[in-house]
Parts: sequence; structure tokens; C-alpha cells
Amino acid sequence: MLFLAIYGGFWALLNSYGVQGSPFIFIMIFCVSALIIIVLVIFSRILRWTILFYASKDYIQKHLLNEITEDKILVGIGPGGAIAIGIVAKAIRDLGRAPPSIVAFDMRYKDLGANPLVGDLWPQDCSLPADKCWIIQGNVSSGRSLQTLRDRFPFLNHAKVFAFVISDHVLSRENIDHFMAIGTRNILPWKIEKAKIV
Repeated sequence: MLFLAIYGGFWALLNSYGVQGSPFIFIMIFCVSALIIIVLVIFSRILRWTILFYASKDYIQKHLLNEITEDKILVGIGPGGAIAIGIVAKAIRDLGRAPPSIVAFDMRYKDLGANPLVGDLWPQDCSLPADKCWIIQGNVSSGRSLQTLRDRFPFLNHAKVFAFVISDHVLSRENIDHFMAIGTRNILPWKIEKAKIV
């Protein structure tokens, strides 16, 4: 749609060259094209949440509905993980099943380029039944937050992992049980957590 709006503007400009009143026609076409582009950008941002939810729901129905049951615990890491576990729990509820319990561990980047701090707000001896835990991540890019979580809470070393998107180099290095796509996190509608530059 965006391409068609831009192409239409250039086509109209080329065909109106030399026509009486063409500057006015060009301005009108430019304004309409700009309005179309703005509407498409706003609509696509809203639509990304809906597309992600229905894609997750479809994947869960086909692959995970019998595995992620009411007695399981969904574990998220940071704000993105909290969103991801919420989407998975809501999808399971929409599919007519009772959703599992959810736990989100805090995460923050203290220094640029450093590993994130995970679970600082939780007691050191915190424990959950490992055989019931599923780590849910929106994106596994470097795998650092996942490894930091496992280092901080060793009982999660053997927990299954479901990610919406993973990078191709992580696939060969990390044990990701289920994922919906290989690529960049750009398809996710929320912003990435970054270190604060002081």
C-alpha cells in the first residue's frame, strides 16, 4: 500500500507536468499521498498487536495446547517477557482452556553492552517446580537474558523455552523448544529494553 501511494504520487507528477494548474494538482496529490502514508503507519502499528496475537494463538493451538496446561507456570524475563507470557496465557484462554500461572522476573541493563541483571527483586533461594515451568520470550537474539536467568535460577536450566522470534545463530547454540519465526525482533510491536547511557 505504501509503495502504491508513493508510485501513484510520482506517476501523477510526471503526467501532470506542463498541464495548466499542475502545481495545485501536485500539491493535492502530495497531501493525499502523505495522509495515506500516515494512516497506513498508524494502522500497521495497531495491526501488529492483533497479527502477533492471532499468530501466537494459531501456533499454540497446533503445537502447544496439550503441553502448556493449567498446571504449568509461564516464566517471562523483563517487560517484553511479561507481555509475551500475557499473550500466551490469553491465547490459551481464548482456545477454551484454563490458562497456566504466570511469573515475570525483573530485568534491567545496568551498563551498555553488559549482560542484563535478572531477578534482583526476587529472593536468592526462590524456587519453582522446574518440570512445570515454560520460559516464554518474545525474542531470543543473543541469548544473554535467557542464560542470565538460568544462571540466576538454576532450577530453570531444564525448563522448556517458547519464543516468538529467534535469530538464526541462536538456534544452533541455545536449546529453544518452540519458536514461531527466525529473524529479527522488528516484527514485535514493543520496544526493546536497552541500557541507560549515563
